Amino acid sequence: MENSCKNKHLIVILLFPFCITFGFSQNQVYEKIKIPGQFDHALRDSVSQSLIQHVDNLFYQIARGSIDSSYVQMQNAALTKAILTELRGIENEGDSLPNHYHKQLLRFYPIANNTYSISIGFLSNESGQAIPVLKTIFNLIATHEKNVVRFSLPLSYLTRNWKSTKIGKTTYVYKDTIQLKRAHIFNKKNHLISRKMNIPTESFKFYMCENYQEISRLLGYEYALETATTYRDGYGVQQGYIFSIMNNEDFSHDVFHYYSGKINDFKNRNWLAEEGTASSWGNAYYTDKNGEMIELEHLVFALKTYLKNNKEADLLHLFTENPKIFDHIAPELSIRSVIAGVLSNEIERSVGIKGIHRILNSRKTESVLDYDNYFRTLNTLIGINKSNFNRRLKDLLATY
Repeated sequence: MENSCKNKHLIVILLFPFCITFGFSQNQVYEKIKIPGQFDHALRDSVSQSLIQHVDNLFYQIARGSIDSSYVQMQNAALTKAILTELRGIENEGDSLPNHYHKQLLRFYPIANNTYSISIGFLSNESGQAIPVLKTIFNLIATHEKNVVRFSLPLSYLTRNWKSTKIGKTTYVYKDTIQLKRAHIFNKKNHLISRKMNIPTESFKFYMCENYQEISRLLGYEYALETATTYRDGYGVQQGYIFSIMNNEDFSHDVFHYYSGKINDFKNRNWLAEEGTASSWGNAYYTDKNGEMIELEHLVFALKTYLKNNKEADLLHLFTENPKIFDHIAPELSIRSVIAGVLSNEIERSVGIKGIHRILNSRKTESVLDYDNYFRTLNTLIGINKSNFNRRLKDLLATY
């Protein structure tokens, strides 16, 4: 999956896609949540006032980088802490904080006994900016029982009437129906990938969502400026949770990245090989126009058709420059990942899994796309280099 706070993929694994910044240095004073006068009537009672004070305390903890576990509901606690922690974003250096975010109470109302929905807006105050920009609206669920306040994401509340089904080691949570054939494919790939990586197969809780905006709302993001137009992505693996790509039951592309990250140091992971192997062992990450997950073999045949219709096409150029040639299937697809997938298949066929591990860990530079060391390792493993790349790759494509 390649494309931004994800190139998309090189960077969703590296940086959380919803990140905003309101961190502050040791010398700064925390700015409390602004409460418009219109809330005066709603916040008259002691419980409401206590809740708002605890919300402020929570965001203070987030900004300081340490959330007290007693503030978090037990259900989905690990996921809640992970999402809240990522709200902190990347702390600005120094004391100036040119992009400081003001926090404002936007909504506050009860949804059940002792349970409240609270919405906080984050507005920028950039220098020279006449009108503040709304960066994020974040929703929390707060409970107040026996003078104890705890917070959670909207996830459980919004999915309280959803159904669930367990397929293998994955529990699917969905509104109406799931496609069992796809779910069994994912279960098979989950076992296959973990076995190849020689690590235990993990269990997942898999939420079926129509699009990325629905995922965002489940995780508390009513609105985020950076992802306001994003809709074809999924999210995960995070604390054992997966959120589907366009309501598809197969998340094996990113499950490969998840398993790879458990055994390979990030500084060594070459994302040319990562994306290729994820496309081979998993899938291309994105769905086609019919909602089906796009498999590598489909794209190999599309590449062969492209080469037939473009006689002068250079495969090395396609690999290094990564032009868009699959827009008729899905605009996000990467020709580089398809070619890398074909090469990963040949490495596995010729050298075995040990060869895959070598190419995955071939990065020696700051760039996550380390072409020089990828080609150096590729040549060592299967004798393919820049000089013979076109000829050898055409031979491999002919076997499909």
